[in-house]
Amino acid sequence: MWLQSKQFNDETDDFKNIIKLICSLNSDEVYDWSLGRIIDWKYGLWNDKKQEPCFFSKTTTLWYSYLDELVGFVLSEDGSNELQYVVNKKYTFLYDDMIKLSKEKYKIIETVCTISDSEKVNYLIKNGFSDAGEYEVTFVYSASDFVSLNVDLPNKYAIQTMDLYKNYTSQINLRRNAFRNNRELTPKDYYAYEFVKKSPIYDPKMDFVVTNELQEAVAGCEGFIDYQNSIMEIERVCTHSEYRQKGLAKAVICECIKQGLLRGVKRIQITGLNDITQKIYASYGKSKKIIKHKFIYEGA
Repeated sequence: MWLQSKQFNDETDDFKNIIKLICSLNSDEVYDWSLGRIIDWKYGLWNDKKQEPCFFSKTTTLWYSYLDELVGFVLSEDGSNELQYVVNKKYTFLYDDMIKLSKEKYKIIETVCTISDSEKVNYLIKNGFSDAGEYEVTFVYSASDFVSLNVDLPNKYAIQTMDLYKNYTSQINLRRNAFRNNRELTPKDYYAYEFVKKSPIYDPKMDFVVTNELQEAVAGCEGFIDYQNSIMEIERVCTHSEYRQKGLAKAVICECIKQGLLRGVKRIQITGLNDITQKIYASYGKSKKIIKHKFIYEGA
């Protein structure tokens, strides 16, 4: 057969082939998935299930051509029924097979799709999915779009990169406050924070924190660069709950953008999940908005 499906195998080049496919899909336009997201899928072990043996092989199905080219895959980021469908643009007919396979395992399926990808949307609707409305908005800027990248920090604050700051414990405490509501961390949580730094695109010089007068990390963000396409995605934007409304997030994001531009980045992407973050990101300059909707299948 020209096309064959298989489960993900960590001991082969499956992960590199996934990266190549994602980079190719982002070469001309903004795709549903970025390099940063697919790397984080593999190295961001934020869900305990992802630290279980064989998690990735159980939750990821790949489609290869006869010429050993990866042309598509379906995966669950956290082992739930929220699935992501990714295909080479020449093989969009695979959506039917992918969805059929998913229905054999799940009675209810959720997925996210860029609303402007009419072909993919049509495949979802044809296969019984309904549009559940807006899920997130990605702001896309070209290098010339930014109106100003000079943001003054309040006194006693400074922006540092993790290659010099090195206080990962303070950074973990910041993210625990911002993302986990100060929930007590488990040994698996600490392992996840350590493991994510092994990501092939993690660069401590593009990992930024804002520190206060006590040298505590109180805000931060990271820049993930797809050097093949000259794209940077800004992720893990956070501010400690006691330091919000001071302009710290905007300052650290602008510094991240400045450093990305120095590395030849031509396109910058940042995603907002709520009205507050979307208003902040829209203030940086001219941008293109990529709107994604959630789609849900609830059985025949």
